[in-house]
Amino acid sequence: MSASLRSLVPRSVSEILSVTLRRVGDGGQDAFLAKEQALLEQGEQIRGTFWIAGREDMATAGVLRWSRGDGAELWLINVSADWPGIWHGSGYSDGPLTVHGTSTTGKKISLLHVYVASSSFGSGAPQLRLVARRLVLFRHCTDDDRWKRLVMRTANLHEWMPITGFDPPEMIMDRRFQLREYGVHWKVPRGKRVVLSDAEVRFEPRMITDPAPWRPNRVIRTTMDIAVISKERKTLGELHERYVMPLRDLLVIAGAVPDALLFESVTIGRQPSAVVLETGIEPTARDWPRPDRQFLFYALDIPDFRAGLKKWFALHTRVSPALQYFAESINENKYSHARLLSVASTLETYHRSLYDAAWRRTYKRKNPNKKTRGPFLLERITHLQRISGVPEGITGFSEAGRQLFVASRNHFAHLNEPRYGYSTQDVYDNAIPSIARGVALVHACVMRRLGFTARQTKERIELIHGHLVRQ
Repeated sequence: MSASLRSLVPRSVSEILSVTLRRVGDGGQDAFLAKEQALLEQGEQIRGTFWIAGREDMATAGVLRWSRGDGAELWLINVSADWPGIWHGSGYSDGPLTVHGTSTTGKKISLLHVYVASSSFGSGAPQLRLVARRLVLFRHCTDDDRWKRLVMRTANLHEWMPITGFDPPEMIMDRRFQLREYGVHWKVPRGKRVVLSDAEVRFEPRMITDPAPWRPNRVIRTTMDIAVISKERKTLGELHERYVMPLRDLLVIAGAVPDALLFESVTIGRQPSAVVLETGIEPTARDWPRPDRQFLFYALDIPDFRAGLKKWFALHTRVSPALQYFAESINENKYSHARLLSVASTLETYHRSLYDAAWRRTYKRKNPNKKTRGPFLLERITHLQRISGVPEGITGFSEAGRQLFVASRNHFAHLNEPRYGYSTQDVYDNAIPSIARGVALVHACVMRRLGFTARQTKERIELIHGHLVRQ
């Protein structure tokens, strides 16, 4: 069933008039956030009273601000002497605090792992500045509280898994090719479920709209959430380490572009959800689809999505924290000496975690009279390049390219003279293509591990990295 401009009243949500389609990446992402989170993200402040957890008698008026880069900043006014750090010139307490509060509108707030940053007496009333990397809205909780269900969303998640529920639009043109009728059909799409050994991971499409009949414009906004239902209750830290970080790193690596959490919440049973804000890069959703700037691979490209996701969790467990640092280097979105070192460490750790034992056995069989040793970085990269099944011309890791990469890594790490006949000038002049080649090889290894064929991997690597690795 499609919508028609001749219709006046929609008979169902699927029958939408004069639809203006907007995706989350087009600026509609705030519509899926709680009002308080959206205001904080926009730079607004929350006023209320705050106290150290378990010490309601210390309640003090304060102003709370939040930014992705700096985290939570809480200014307390007219602080009593019971607050740590208030009577010390340094302004620092001995350890982290847990601070609870209530906004002027009655919303509960928790600041976890809080430090006293500074104190001030200049205005005549003692003031205290507290900072925290994690802020929780709508619940009073501590780091030790345990949760059953987690929901997360990143800026690139919906583009990576573009399940929207839209059918192709129906258009009727007149003889002058002016649009006379435009119909859109939407129906609830099915998500995907993946059962892990300790949890169930659900990819859940969502939609919001206003079906009122007399508005001049109609807007449908869609998004994608990841819900994780753990078999056992876990703390926020455990949920992040086990589920949030692997899923975020997968989206960063699969996208080959920066990504960050837009939304995160945890809950247990029928209790209200606690919205969690974490420091990180500023999330920037893209307009999509983007034929001029595609992802490395999309969810629907994975040959067997459920098996591939299970393989990813197993891989992330074995190669952590190297894959986490590799994803962070992508989020930095710049070519630097530190990024080359991060990529080199990822390749070294990847090979050591998965292939070290087999390599040593092969070396001992081929060199029975020599003492068994571990592979050098150049040998590790050469082995990974060979088993990836992707030609050297695609990753750019020919023998000369591999030697230049290792020479660059050794120079940036130890400041020694480059080896293999390269000069310091060669290292600096070729830093960008050297980094791109290392990233391409990591991508090739990950894709093959997730079940992509050598041909599929080759095509995607060439599309994403070809212009850089051949410099």
